[in-house]
Amino acid sequence: SSTVCVGNDSRLSDARTPTAADQVADISIVAFGAGTARAVGTGDFPFGVKLQRAITFSAVTFRCATADASGNLVVELRKNGTQVSGSPMTIAAANQVAGGTTTGTWAFAAGDIISVQVTAVGTTPGEGLIADIKGLTA
Repeated sequence: SSTVCVGNDSRLSDARTPTAADQVADISIVAFGAGTARAVGTGDFPFGVKLQRAITFSAVTFRCATADASGNLVVELRKNGTQVSGSPMTIAAANQVAGGTTTGTWAFAAGDIISVQVTAVGTTPGEGLIADIKGLTA
């Protein structure tokens, strides 16, 4: 425990085959840039992210650069253009910069496209929107 091992030490080799499952697969999607006023729709990034492998997401935090003057921002994740059940989030103006988090178990297959959709904005919408999404490979 208190010595350095030599290059041929058996502790340096590992014959186990690594697996792709349960590897961290967190992503962030900038839906509206820091200087772009939020509006209903997909914002600055309508393409979404096409996943290269199966991923199960478990949480999403939506946060903004600036807050609406008043009212609520309503935002959700979409899979292949369809709302991901349990992902919609209503965020009051006072909480939009700090963000709001929702959790669930959302399975995506390789080739699915994940995107962010704003469905409502408050009065005098603020700027910027990012979705920080927590996931693991399946």
